[in-house]
Amino acid sequence: MKPECKEKCWNAEPPHVCVANENLGPDNCPLFNRMIKAEDPVNAPSHYVGKIECIDYLRDKLTPAEFTGFCMGNVLKYCSRWRKKDGVQDLHKAMVYLKWAIENEEKNT
Repeated sequence: MKPECKEKCWNAEPPHVCVANENLGPDNCPLFNRMIKAEDPVNAPSHYVGKIECIDYLRDKLTPAEFTGFCMGNVLKYCSRWRKKDGVQDLHKAMVYLKWAIENEEKNT
């Protein structure tokens, strides 16, 4: 999708409406999972927002097995530290990485 479309989607009100195609809703909009405001520390931390999402770059450069391993390593990290660092926010981050690992495995098996 074009960067300008992504920018419009991120700023759309409500954010789950696809501005590129008004017939697309949250279930089938290609950017739905990325249309989170930058202040969301779990899904779109402000220090990772740029022209390309870091996770998309990693997904592109790693093999499917490497990407799943990367995701599962982060699941372990966040589940191991949640009580001592960022609490429930770390558990939410672990869920995001687990979701990406599952999606990757379902797509590539």
